[in-house]
Amino acid sequence: MQSRVTRFWPLVFTGITMFVYYFYTAPPLRFKNKVGLDVLSHGLLINTFPYFFCLVALNDFTVGTIFLLAVFMMRSSMAQILQEVRDYEVDRQVEKNTVVVIGQKKAVWLVFGIYLTLFISSITLIVTYELYGWGVSLYYSIIPLLCVSYIPVMYKLFRAVEYGDNIERLWMGQGRENFWQ
Repeated sequence: MQSRVTRFWPLVFTGITMFVYYFYTAPPLRFKNKVGLDVLSHGLLINTFPYFFCLVALNDFTVGTIFLLAVFMMRSSMAQILQEVRDYEVDRQVEKNTVVVIGQKKAVWLVFGIYLTLFISSITLIVTYELYGWGVSLYYSIIPLLCVSYIPVMYKLFRAVEYGDNIERLWMGQGRENFWQ
């Protein structure tokens, strides 16, 4: 049976999340127009909410679950940054966000830095688990393998002269059209 305090945290978390969800686009706070807050709020909550909520509700904060949460957060942040890279021309005319301030090339380098962090932390946690029993098991080795698989994509992003709508093709492997149908 859960204590009252343990049952209270999911409600607090839900309240904070609803606050961020609302003010991500709503004035006067409008987080999506605040440098850093746009990427941070997207990374922390927008795509990670279902997994994060389950961790809070189940009170399951092991090294593996927290690491997976960090992976989801990093991937969500990267997706937001690349979406801002794609929308750069429109955004710089109407709003101020992280990519508008730092520029497209630096934003791509930031995504690369996040991927490098993800790769190094994955390898470190796997090795420390194997050597010392603390970290994450080899089961998580899929994460560094996925990072390595994105090397050609990152190479194409670095070499691109113009991003625009090409970012979706470079990043996701296809454009707005669905070639799979």
